[in-house]
Amino acid sequence: MKIFLYLVFSLFLTSLAKAQPAYDFKQVDRLLEQKLPQLKGQGGGYALVMVKDGKMIYDKSFGQFTADRPVPIASATKWLSGAVIMSLVDAGQLKLEDKVADYLPGFTGEKANITIRQLFSHTSGLPGEGLDSPVLNQRQVPFDTLVAQIAAMKLVAKPGTELHYGGLSMQVAGRIAEKVSGMAWEELFQQKIGQPLGMRRTTFGRTSPLRNPRIAGGAVSTANDYMKFLQMLLNKGHYQGKRVLSEKAVQTLLQDQTRQAKVVESPFTKFMPLLKDKTEVRYGIGVWRERVHPKTGQVLEAVSPGAFGFTPWIDVENNLAGVFSTRSAFVKVMPVYLQVKGLVKEELAAKPGN
Repeated sequence: MKIFLYLVFSLFLTSLAKAQPAYDFKQVDRLLEQKLPQLKGQGGGYALVMVKDGKMIYDKSFGQFTADRPVPIASATKWLSGAVIMSLVDAGQLKLEDKVADYLPGFTGEKANITIRQLFSHTSGLPGEGLDSPVLNQRQVPFDTLVAQIAAMKLVAKPGTELHYGGLSMQVAGRIAEKVSGMAWEELFQQKIGQPLGMRRTTFGRTSPLRNPRIAGGAVSTANDYMKFLQMLLNKGHYQGKRVLSEKAVQTLLQDQTRQAKVVESPFTKFMPLLKDKTEVRYGIGVWRERVHPKTGQVLEAVSPGAFGFTPWIDVENNLAGVFSTRSAFVKVMPVYLQVKGLVKEELAAKPGN
């Protein structure tokens, strides 16, 4: 009888152990609770979700916020838009080496030879205007009129030589994408990325001939929606049995597309002292290569943070994706994002078998 009870008790303890969370993220909890007054911003809080090996390992909200709350994601839009461009490359409708003048004859002189690759890696030589751009904020003028204004601007560098972070060049690429696909940008995004991934709360807004979608910073999304996109990338273009992007397209998104251009304007510059890897952070197609293998150059971590603090990232090394969703400020969120990642890595290293 004693042996029987011992066996039953042992089985109970075993099942209880299996039911416990695989990781202990109490330090992450404490950090995010502590930072709430500082980071809550207009949204009144934030949410953090993380998925590893296809399983949710963290899903918590702080303050008046949830992971299903739609928020403007600012430059986190760039990663989504880069995927749209790569979907057209997959379809044979675009090549990254295509020149702007092949589609938009208003680009002349040196600007005629700007490539799609340069437009989406901030190396086109066009000015690096961002959130407060007077050009991009003209939301009600015809798209072609806005692009003509960009075509008339003076280059700040020879195409391919300098990286100037901003949104003007991606706006040009977005118009080219509309031309080759025959679809408005919102429709194109939904067909290629949004609908296949079930991103029902992600949108660039209603688009008409008299309204410009903001290609580099105009999307609205949620943490849970964006997580689907990140899982697709970690799965090399697959999501729930569907092929969304080719494996080659995903690789191209994450490869260095700057071709040794000098980094002149980058939101990462002021945060370099906080990065463990002091290697200069370079750009893929719509995404920052935050950490790379020192010998192969293969991306280990990639991130696309937005001005309002919405920060999605993938950790290829640990097969992990995360989204920090908020409506606050990038400069406040970035140090905390780096702290969170440090704590997460410590916990993953402590329990490598999970």
